[in-house]
Amino acid sequence: MEYNDKEIILELQEDNKLLSSKIDIYKEEINELKQKLEYAKKFFTLYENIMEQSRNETKELNNKVKELEAEIKRLKNA
Repeated sequence: MEYNDKEIILELQEDNKLLSSKIDIYKEEINELKQKLEYAKKFFTLYENIMEQSRNETKELNNKVKELEAEIKRLKNA
């Protein structure tokens, strides 16, 4: 089957339309993935901050327990 120039051009134009629509869909998917990644980064940062705060509070509580144990021991020996 032979194609003339006009048919080839029309087919190429149709192919371009299809490719353009696929590109648009991929762009949307990329944007959605970027948004999910940003959300995940924020969530991870929040998690890190909570864990750091928890470690600090645990350290403070351990120090307070040691102080209270020392105070109890001192009072028992007095």
